[in-house]
Amino acid sequence: MFKASKYKHIVGKVQKRELWYPDLRPNPSSGDATTIKSSAGYVAVNWQSASGVLGVVPLSMVGKRPKSDPTLIHAHAGQLTDFDFSPFDDSLLATSSDDATAKLWRLPSDPAALDTNLTSPLVTLSGPKKSIEVIAWHPTASYVLAGGTVDRTVRVWDVEASAERGAVASFAETVTGLAWNYDGSVLAAVSKDKKVRTIDIRGSNVLQEAEGHQGLKSSRVTWLGSGVRFLTTGFSKTRERQYAVWDMRDLSKPLKMTTLDSSTGVITPLFDIDTNVLFLAGQGDSSVKVYEVQDSAAIIQELSGVQSDTPQRGICMIPKRACTILECEVARLLRLVNNAVSPISFTVPRKMKSSWHDVSELFPPTASTEPAMSASDYFGGKDAQPKQMNLEKYAVSTYFSTLSVNELPSSSSSGSSMSSTPASSSSSSSSSSSSAPSPAASSPSPAHVTSQPTPSPAPASQATSAPAAVASSSPAASPSVPHASMGGFSNPFSGPSSGTSSPSSSSSPSVSRSGVVPKVVRSSKFRHIVSKAVQRTKCYDNLKVQGSQSNTVVAANASFFVVPWVGTGGPIAVIPLGMTGRLPSAVPCIETGSQVMDFDVSPFHDELIATGGEDAHIKIWRVNPQGYFSEKKNVTACDADLQGHTRKLNTVNFHPVADHVLVSSGADQTVRLWDLTQGAEVLAIKDQHKDAVASVSWDAQGALMATTCKDKMLRVFDPRSGPQPVWEVLSHGGSKGSKAVWINPKQRIFTVGFGKSSEREYMLWDARNTGAGPITTRSIDQLSGVITPFYDEDIGVMYLAGKGDGSIKMLEIEDEDPYVHYLTEFSSSTPQMGVCPLPKSKVVDVKACEIARFLKVTDSSCEPIQMTVPRTRTEFFQDDLYPPTRDMSSASIDSQGWFAGGTPQITLKSLQPEGMTPLSLAPAPAKKAPTAFQVAMADPTPSKEQVLSKFHETIVGRFKEDDSVASQAVMDGEGADDDEWA
Repeated sequence: MFKASKYKHIVGKVQKRELWYPDLRPNPSSGDATTIKSSAGYVAVNWQSASGVLGVVPLSMVGKRPKSDPTLIHAHAGQLTDFDFSPFDDSLLATSSDDATAKLWRLPSDPAALDTNLTSPLVTLSGPKKSIEVIAWHPTASYVLAGGTVDRTVRVWDVEASAERGAVASFAETVTGLAWNYDGSVLAAVSKDKKVRTIDIRGSNVLQEAEGHQGLKSSRVTWLGSGVRFLTTGFSKTRERQYAVWDMRDLSKPLKMTTLDSSTGVITPLFDIDTNVLFLAGQGDSSVKVYEVQDSAAIIQELSGVQSDTPQRGICMIPKRACTILECEVARLLRLVNNAVSPISFTVPRKMKSSWHDVSELFPPTASTEPAMSASDYFGGKDAQPKQMNLEKYAVSTYFSTLSVNELPSSSSSGSSMSSTPASSSSSSSSSSSSAPSPAASSPSPAHVTSQPTPSPAPASQATSAPAAVASSSPAASPSVPHASMGGFSNPFSGPSSGTSSPSSSSSPSVSRSGVVPKVVRSSKFRHIVSKAVQRTKCYDNLKVQGSQSNTVVAANASFFVVPWVGTGGPIAVIPLGMTGRLPSAVPCIETGSQVMDFDVSPFHDELIATGGEDAHIKIWRVNPQGYFSEKKNVTACDADLQGHTRKLNTVNFHPVADHVLVSSGADQTVRLWDLTQGAEVLAIKDQHKDAVASVSWDAQGALMATTCKDKMLRVFDPRSGPQPVWEVLSHGGSKGSKAVWINPKQRIFTVGFGKSSEREYMLWDARNTGAGPITTRSIDQLSGVITPFYDEDIGVMYLAGKGDGSIKMLEIEDEDPYVHYLTEFSSSTPQMGVCPLPKSKVVDVKACEIARFLKVTDSSCEPIQMTVPRTRTEFFQDDLYPPTRDMSSASIDSQGWFAGGTPQITLKSLQPEGMTPLSLAPAPAKKAPTAFQVAMADPTPSKEQVLSKFHETIVGRFKEDDSVASQAVMDGEGADDDEWA
């Protein structure tokens, strides 16, 4: 039976956005690697880069930061795999990478002084021949770090001596998770060989091993408190997520094995030893599961979890001393979501919480920042329990009145403490930190000086004006020396003592925060786009669409739309836009002769259609839809048959600028350009793509061509200059195809695809600087349909339509950070097989402020969708919504001129209807002059006098009536007889 608990009613809440860490650029290709970790002073995020880079933000700096990018640690030449802060020093960070090294980094003791990127580590640990996948700091000994590697080994280093002190090579596959027990005497390890092991790393031997989770994906492990039990998370053979509880004394079978769900993200377990609360958060999930664990038995009770509307890339837990104690905040998790970090605060409801006495029962002594022993003691065979500390001096009631890093007790039991100076600080550093010294602080900024090592810290006293700011009890500052280089110190780990004064070690608040940013609504003309389907009578019914094979499901011009039809011989149906309603049962089709893989309509000639088939033939058709329906027979004769590809076609697209130029790609991994006037191939790009091409897009001038490929690369070609790409870069890491569209005329490329965790995502690239990675990237959702992007270059609006979705999402792309803004979306209950826009210059209703019109195709219908912007003065031409657009009535250059290297002259046209005045030239609306007037209203309620008068008239009237009746009776002799008076 589960015992009563103080934490049974723990409540988790996602903090409001003012307390988020926004405008981050997490690595979209991190896979199962660690993405976020935190100390009591800093938050570190796996940064978006071609190499191993970390972005570091002070924990207190919520909201908008003074500069767009945080401080970066250029840690490794390869991709980061794991990183973590020391449990005894909040400014000491360890990183590992697939370059087979682990490194240590020193951050400033004062987070306010974090203003210089780091490139030189304190220590580089080597030895493994392959990637170091996971690392774990020892919980009681200073400067002891364990690591699991791809070369199937677990190693342990004495960081201070930069030496490896032990290794266990008993694994058949890569180690994916490590966890120390309470006193650090035993390591629990999980690996891709589907086994769980306990290890005595000092003796270099495996204590026990057993079969663990049998799924193919990575497992994770964490120790459950100070006892003998630990927990693992992983996947079953049937790909179900599960957790298991083990007893280190007997691993023959788990004490408990529980199946959670069928999601695909690797679960990260986080255990709070003080409260015995377990948090399970899966990569790509939008929720965090919460459990309470009983010490005496393997009993785990589920508590109330936390739901959110954004999927998480990663999660971590901050140290208990950084929580808001007087708000009964017993834990705080940091979720990495899209381009931000979202805190989740877990509190226990309490009526009284004004002092430490009121909440002390919720906060037992916790692990201290002082190690219990040195590395030499540990490797000499000593074991020790973690030292404990009381949280009373951290009892504050404001969300970020936490201690700065240099106010925390320093770790010095081993006789050496960590340096407070960044190892890579340049000689041209500024003279002061961002926060001014207090009168009590006489030493220079800790970003530019390093204190001599001292013994254990002196007790800290609690300030009255700000409980979080704890100053040293030492009256004088320790001697300091100017920062020169790491070679100038006999011990690179020497650092500040508790007696060192600092700018923030005064009674004022310890860390200057960036401030809460007020909610400001971004100004945009398109925030309130109204999207709706037309009336049912204006739709197209009784279609028989075959959309499972073709890359394109619908294409349209101002005269007709084209869809692949059900039937043999690769039929496509060409349906006039005016033929709304229910189509006849037998629709005349174009028989292409082979399964259609893609098709397109010419932007300049309404009668031209190009199809690409499974037989590797490209066919050009000159169509007359009205004639087909009148003649009621299929068409088999094409205008041209282009042959050159050796395998089936993937994409077929007309050139957007040059007349009669066609580009195609096939399963033979080639891209070919055709001159339709000659009916021949002119250019070919071979041996550049390693897999099938998924999409092709042209820039504004039609000179540069962007391609996406299933080899996960984004490439840009200048095909007239040669077959080699101008540049290529790794884009979306998912196995499904991605698509790209050029953001004209901004020289940017927008791509949509899938991440490694199968979530749909988008990326925005600067075509002039792709080496820096995408400008921005963001997860969209967890759906499985491939998204097709459509960009309106006139107004900067991007439309995203996923196959199988029931919605069309709208984004606005701008030149300033964060570059991409969500606007709104069209939603319906019917999933779409395909979507395409109609030509803007020929179809949209300008007078109704319609900015776009799409055709949404299902297996049996086609539904036009109108996008409009609400306006009040619709009698004027809304020239801010309709800038001059491309004139698509004729091409800007012919095929011969384009292939010869000519530059097209793009012509623009106005969409202003004849007789309408532009809104910019319209007179200002007449303002009604304010008038003060009073409307005299009669009170319908009768007064007292009126009531009495009416009552008097009624009574008098009755008496008169009675008197007249009596008088008339007397006159008529109708009185009483004499004998009646007896």
